[in-house]
Amino acid sequence: MAKPTVKPRWANSGGSVSTPSSGKQDIGWVPGEKPRAQWKNWLAIHTYNWIDWLDQQANSSDEWIKGVLANTGLHVKVQGTGKFKHGAESYPLPASAFYVEAGTATLGDGRWTFLAVSQITAPICIPAGRRITNVTLVYNRGGAGNVTMTLRNRSYADVGGAVPNGSITISAGTGFTTAQFAVAPNYTIGASEFMFLRVQCDNAANVIVGADVGYDFL
Repeated sequence: MAKPTVKPRWANSGGSVSTPSSGKQDIGWVPGEKPRAQWKNWLAIHTYNWIDWLDQQANSSDEWIKGVLANTGLHVKVQGTGKFKHGAESYPLPASAFYVEAGTATLGDGRWTFLAVSQITAPICIPAGRRITNVTLVYNRGGAGNVTMTLRNRSYADVGGAVPNGSITISAGTGFTTAQFAVAPNYTIGASEFMFLRVQCDNAANVIVGADVGYDFL
């Protein structure tokens, strides 16, 4: 059925409208009753207002659906062609998710410490089709050396490297803090593609606590 083009507009501009009592609204019309014009207008104008509101929501369905899902916590299964966005998600990488790729590093008390220039790496187990928006590194530079974070990819064919905008070198500061890539990578994971995060520390003063990978569905 096609969407109707005519709305039943009635008494919405200067009409004589009177609200029936709660008791009258309970029982409605009774046999033999001659309805008051003002009550009929009340029923018609509110019916029109609801139809008009629903029509506006249908014309901006993205905002309407987003509001409904936010208020109810429901999930939607989307089929067919086109794009949709699920919303922001987070994939945590605690210190224990990393392994030593190069150099000398020690994991203890939920953090990594280093004796010399070293690299630690963690796999990012997010399925293909998701988009990595940014990565938040939790670290302490300790006032010396550089801390470099790189978002990298690898395919079945063993081809890969750093993704665009997926690298940052931190060369100043001390104390525990966080850092993200200067420009959001917004990198969509391809089929048969694996993602991982590499962190290189150049000084024994550096400490790595972990990272948090932000992503969404497109």
